Amino acid sequence: MGEGRGYMFIIDTKTIVTPQNGLNIYRGRTENNIISMEPEITDIGVKPEADELLSGTLKKRKSKGMILVGNMGDPYNDLEKEYGLMRKCLKWINYFDFGVVITTRRSLLLRDIDMIKDIDKKTKAVVEIPIPSIEVDKMRAIDGGSLSERLLLMEELHKAEIPFIINIYPIVPFVNDDPVVVKSMLGVLKDYRPTAIDLGGASVPLVKKQMDYFYLQYQKRFPEEYNKYLDAHGRSKNIIIDTEIELIDAVRKTATTIGAMWSPPEILDWKRRYENKQAGEQMTFDF
Repeated sequence: MGEGRGYMFIIDTKTIVTPQNGLNIYRGRTENNIISMEPEITDIGVKPEADELLSGTLKKRKSKGMILVGNMGDPYNDLEKEYGLMRKCLKWINYFDFGVVITTRRSLLLRDIDMIKDIDKKTKAVVEIPIPSIEVDKMRAIDGGSLSERLLLMEELHKAEIPFIINIYPIVPFVNDDPVVVKSMLGVLKDYRPTAIDLGGASVPLVKKQMDYFYLQYQKRFPEEYNKYLDAHGRSKNIIIDTEIELIDAVRKTATTIGAMWSPPEILDWKRRYENKQAGEQMTFDF
């Protein structure tokens, strides 16, 4: 499965969509991220009947909404090449006129760009791409994966006129929080014409299991920076970013120049707001 990953296992389940409309086809650490939602799950679980379960679920829904894919694991991970479940699920999302928000780091999404574009014509399709740094070594150490792959993904999404969000997080203190470097990065990323640039709130709160994993990985991946942070803040429950205000201002100024959204509440509201473009109506996010 690649660096930072274990073995594949089958998940036997009768449900596929969470109450918050999250669609989790795969479960586990699909990328070697410095912050993980489920740090204890190193093996990758797959739900081979995901498309059938999704079809039955959406058929019963009385109201439409945005389906959120990728919060608990990248849906275009290596297993997707074999199973092709994401494309099958997109078919049902499209068929039942739901919208979709996909978080991914992988250019495998381009395999399904025709389906995603069709969804966006009828409702709304949004792609979220995490890019915490354009310094290749730092990005790989923070978030795993390939920078060139993500740049290609943005280029093709722009050509296809599919809305996409650049997520500039996580911000790791003393690693990718220098405002001068971030401004330079934003100068490059803005040329891809994203719909939104999301800093996501630079100071990140951590639950206990995330906190233990983060500080372990921080020390392992960036030992000098880790020691500086400990001297300044100790093992805080929040990742404290001393340059947060400057980073927010840099994102705001860059996004404004290209007409992109930058405010996290505005971005959250927009991407979760269902749109029926065929009828010219809007519906709120279906919880």
